[in-house]
Amino acid sequence: MTSNKEQNVKFEIKDDQLVVSIGIESLKRSIEHDAPEIIVTDSGQAAVAIKRVISSEEQDGRTPFHSMIAEAAYQALGDGETGLDEADC
Repeated sequence: MTSNKEQNVKFEIKDDQLVVSIGIESLKRSIEHDAPEIIVTDSGQAAVAIKRVISSEEQDGRTPFHSMIAEAAYQALGDGETGLDEADC
């Protein structure tokens, strides 16, 4: 059985929420794989830093996480997924 800290990224719809979770050791591997010029020296502290960055609010309340969701929505729309449509502007 995989421990929580080793859990790969997991996406679920649970109780009407999109839940995203990743173990801190999996986060470390992801960072070091996708940003090879960065070495994670403390997984716990790195997780706190990543959480701070992706949840940091601009003046309008938007976060980098909101931007990621918007990009995913554009991709899903382009892929012909259901549940999304273009707005009449």
